[in-house]
Amino acid sequence: LLMEGQSLVHICSLDNMPSRQTVARWLAAKPDFQQRYKQAREVQAEFMADELLELADDATEDFYGEGQPNRVAVQRSKLKIDTRKWVASKLLPRKYGDRIDMNVTGEISLAEMVKEARARADKQSR
Repeated sequence: LLMEGQSLVHICSLDNMPSRQTVARWLAAKPDFQQRYKQAREVQAEFMADELLELADDATEDFYGEGQPNRVAVQRSKLKIDTRKWVASKLLPRKYGDRIDMNVTGEISLAEMVKEARARADKQSR
């Protein structure tokens, strides 16, 4: 059910399903359950990413009968899209998270920096 995009809160509320506390205990105590849970969450993130296209392309409620925009439906769709993007970025951050480019190019001359600092200090002491 997780893989299909259902929340753990919803799943645990269903009949014949473990409580959230039981799932938490299993996650803490059973490495095989942890691994299966992790895999289910990864599949869930992929499902949500695929669902983004469906939500973005679905315009069935975007307009009222007379062609008037239905701003509430459009905002609700935006909220659904933003929520799924956020969850997918947290479940699979390497694939769907924000990428920060840490590449730095250029040269820094320590000798030049010291020379400039001395020049500033000399000006201040005058």
